[in-house]
Amino acid sequence: MKLEDKVNKWFTDKDLQYAPIEGQLLKLQEEVDELKQAYAEMDRLEIIDAIGDIQVVLHGVCLQLEEQHGLKVTPQFALGKAYTVIKSRTGRYNPETKMWEKDQWYGR
Repeated sequence: MKLEDKVNKWFTDKDLQYAPIEGQLLKLQEEVDELKQAYAEMDRLEIIDAIGDIQVVLHGVCLQLEEQHGLKVTPQFALGKAYTVIKSRTGRYNPETKMWEKDQWYGR
């Protein structure tokens, strides 16, 4: 069984796909806050833990969206869609100004 399937089974074994999605969204914010704290402390193990927890919560959100709203989406599918949006963006981060600078050649 693939890891994604194991995570999804964990959720469905507990009937969490029927729980209010707002709870998962709150949990997602909690995990993002934990990632920010772990990064501020440069705690490598907690950073890894928080990133994993965020992924677990996103799987749960996807299961809830499908069960409660008929929206079938996976984290991997959403990642692919996001990439199609960002792949043609130009510009880059300038460490001197600490800002994103649009590619001036293309007028962006």
